[in-house]
Amino acid sequence: IPGEQYSQVSEYLLAQGASLDIFSAIALRKVDEVRSMVKANPNLLSQRLGFAHNEWQPLHFAVVENLLDIVQLLLDCGADIHARTAWGMTPLCLAIHAKNEKVAKLLTERGAKVDLSAAIVSAQWQQARVILDANPTQVQPGGQNQLLLHYTVQQGLVEGTKMILEYTDANIRTRHLFGDFVTNLTPLHMAALYGHAQVAVALLEHGAEVNAKDTESLEITPLHLAAMKGYVDMIGLLVEHGADLTLLDSVHGGTPLGWANHFCQDAAMTLLKQFGAKE
Repeated sequence: IPGEQYSQVSEYLLAQGASLDIFSAIALRKVDEVRSMVKANPNLLSQRLGFAHNEWQPLHFAVVENLLDIVQLLLDCGADIHARTAWGMTPLCLAIHAKNEKVAKLLTERGAKVDLSAAIVSAQWQQARVILDANPTQVQPGGQNQLLLHYTVQQGLVEGTKMILEYTDANIRTRHLFGDFVTNLTPLHMAALYGHAQVAVALLEHGAEVNAKDTESLEITPLHLAAMKGYVDMIGLLVEHGADLTLLDSVHGGTPLGWANHFCQDAAMTLLKQFGAKE
């Protein structure tokens, strides 16, 4: 439930018998209901949203929504203050990045430690380096922060991305919900999807595969995504590094040019044709 904008609809649905889960109760600021739910079932504190929402727990959700009273309630009830999302972000990291200062202050007062994710989003580079040097495997495949690279890429955190790349593989993949399709994308896919050209440069310099395909369903490349979004700088960068203009996705049989055409990205179409793409 998105929040106040849909509160009347939400209340109507509840009046018609819709059940209230822990995340809906938090979104609707129903403090008493959250307290009652957790008291009846403490395991709700560690319940996770699906991978499309980065497997947030209730505390992560309340932190991002900047709900100070509910954050405090969840902590009082025993929520793990250092719980990580699927991509390795702690509640403190999320509060700092969202600039939710009162929530960040509360978390710190309650004992939240500056982990790698929090150090990176707060630009504490010396601290981040100390943490990585002490345990470099945490950002490598199988490590507890193996997908933190995807977070720094998605958010366009260039320096954080560069630092993590010193310790891990530039092509580590994560599942991503792309429309109705579950995809398995590399960090370069994510950089292309969100238009972070400087991040893409860092990835390519560290061995990112420019023609990597989604291995789950669509078999799209980073160039497909850049074309779809119309990011001409990203398109130029990818082609400069050898992106193949002819590769087809496995569902629609579309080239990057076809994707640009489908999503009405005229500037992207013009550029791709200049590079030699054929309709």
